[in-house]
Amino acid sequence: MHANRSRSTTTLTGIVLAAALALTACGDSQEEALNDAEQSVEAADLRSEAVTQMEPGGAEILNRVPDLEFTDITQDDSTVVSSFDKELRVEKVVQTTTIPAEVAEEMTGSSGDFEPGDLVAAADGEVFLVAVLQADDPRWEPTDQQLTGSSETETILRVGGNPLTDPYLSMEAGDQATVAVAVPEDPAQDEVTVELLQDDVSQEISLIDGTRIASDVEYIYDRPTTVEISEDASWSEEYETRRGNVTMSGQLTEGVITPLVPQLGWANPNSVFLGLKLTTQDVDNPHRDHSTIRLELADGTTVQPESGTRSTDGPFGKTAWFQLPADATEATALIDLELALGTDQYDVGELEIPLTISGSAAENADTEDAEDTEDDDAAEV
Repeated sequence: MHANRSRSTTTLTGIVLAAALALTACGDSQEEALNDAEQSVEAADLRSEAVTQMEPGGAEILNRVPDLEFTDITQDDSTVVSSFDKELRVEKVVQTTTIPAEVAEEMTGSSGDFEPGDLVAAADGEVFLVAVLQADDPRWEPTDQQLTGSSETETILRVGGNPLTDPYLSMEAGDQATVAVAVPEDPAQDEVTVELLQDDVSQEISLIDGTRIASDVEYIYDRPTTVEISEDASWSEEYETRRGNVTMSGQLTEGVITPLVPQLGWANPNSVFLGLKLTTQDVDNPHRDHSTIRLELADGTTVQPESGTRSTDGPFGKTAWFQLPADATEATALIDLELALGTDQYDVGELEIPLTISGSAAENADTEDAEDTEDDDAAEV
C-alpha cells in the first residue's frame, strides 16, 4: 500500500462546477450538469479524506460485506447464470473511490497504523468495485442425481478477461461471497466477471452491472418447463400365450424437462431433454416384459431414448430420456407392448400418449423473483 498520509483537503468544487456550467451552455440541462458536478465533487472530496492510497490493482474475497452505499441489482432472467448444480446472481454492487481501511487491509494482506474510520483511496485512474454474489440451487430435474468429480461446475473470477487463482472463488449452492477488485475508472461491462464452466459450456455474469454477458446455452433461459400428460396414460392389456392369459399393465406417471442430465451431459444446441417416468406391473413367470418406448415429434420424426430404460424393476425402471427441440410444444409417447416366453415374442399392441410441452423458464424466474420480493417486504413489515 502506497503511503501518503496527508489529511489535507483539495478544493476542486469551483473547477468542477465551472465545467458543469460550461456543459450547460453547450446544451446539457442545468440539472444534469449540476448532478454530475455534485457526484464529481463528492468523489474528489472522498479521495481528499483518505489517509493513504492503494497501489494499482488488487482483488480479494472479503470475509464480510463492508458498510458501503451498495446499489441493489434488479433481478430477472437476464441477471443469472445457471447450471445443474448452482445458479449465480449479483445481489448488489458499488463503485467507490475509497474504502474503509480494514477492507484495504484485507485486499493487501497487510495491516497499517490506522484509526477507526480511516479511508484508503484507490490508485490514480482506478476505483474499487465491490460486489455481493449469491449462489442458489437451480432445482433442475432430475432432482435425485448430482454432478460429481470433474463434471461439477467451476466458478471462475475473471478480471480484464484473465482468470484469477489468487483469490480463488469457490461457491456452492447456498453460499454468498463478497468480491472487491480495483478496476479502471468507468470500467467496461466485461472488466470483472464470474464464469460458470461445466463440461466446456461457458457462461459469464458481469460484476459491474449484474447482467449475463455470455452463454454457450443462452436458450436455456427461455426453455419450456412443463409436460402435461393426457388423461389416458395407463394401460392394462390381456394377451393369450401358449402358457395361458397374461395381463400387461402400467402407467406413464410423469414428464420433466431439463437442459442437462448428469449421466448424459448437456443436450445438443437449442435442444432439451424430456424425461418420461413409467411404472409397470410384473408379468406372470416365465413371461418377460420386453416393452419399449420412443417419442414422435409433431413433424413425424421418431426419437429413441438416449440410454437404456430397463432395470431390475422392469422395462421402464429407469427414466426414458429423449432430446427434442427447445421450442417443441407437443409430442407423442409411443409404447410398444411386447411379451416374451422363451424364444417366442408377442406383439401385444402399441399405445399412443399425447404430451403437451409448455411454460417458460424466464416466466418462472420472474415469478420467483416477485415472490422473493414479497417475502422480503413482508419480513421488513
